[in-house]
Amino acid sequence: MNNNLGVIVGGREAGKIVKSQSEFVFNYLPHCKAEQFVSLTMPVRDKSYVNPELHPIFEMHLPEGYLLSIMKKHFAKITDTDDFGLLTLLSASIRGRVQYESKEALSLVPLHLEDVLHPSNPKLFDELVQRFALNSPLSGIQPKVLARIENKATLTLEDYIIKTWGNDYPELALNEYLCMQSVKNAGIAVPEFYLSDDDQFFII
Repeated sequence: MNNNLGVIVGGREAGKIVKSQSEFVFNYLPHCKAEQFVSLTMPVRDKSYVNPELHPIFEMHLPEGYLLSIMKKHFAKITDTDDFGLLTLLSASIRGRVQYESKEALSLVPLHLEDVLHPSNPKLFDELVQRFALNSPLSGIQPKVLARIENKATLTLEDYIIKTWGNDYPELALNEYLCMQSVKNAGIAVPEFYLSDDDQFFII
């Protein structure tokens, strides 16, 4: 695996993260525009930003909790699964003001919303994680995955966050659904959301 990763801000490459044995170094490219700062605490400058761990602005793009443990287990045999390794694996799917260069485009086979709303597979969430883990740069410790879902009526593809629950998070999906329903009933605009028939999945 390469020990450097390009960082893109505003659609243009702004700098590179370099990993060494003992530290992480971020350098802005020469003539980088001031408005291409990666964070307010890291303004554009010639001097390197050196940190013993991955800089917080980049670390925030890493998964946590359940998803992190699954990714470490699944990819440990084929690549490094430290913070830098995971960031490189996820780089193609990270979207926002700060993005990362990636030579590999993700090719995802979508599923239909009805497959999640009316599940027949008791291990559907495990299947979703296997299919969409590298497309899920989601923080937070709750079991969740970012899945690409096809609308059968319009044939459009949309990304949905699918959350589930287990012994560590009892009734999580139902709780989140009720909270969102309460907010909606209060007249506050909310994104489209669903609850599966078996109350196992909260989809937003």
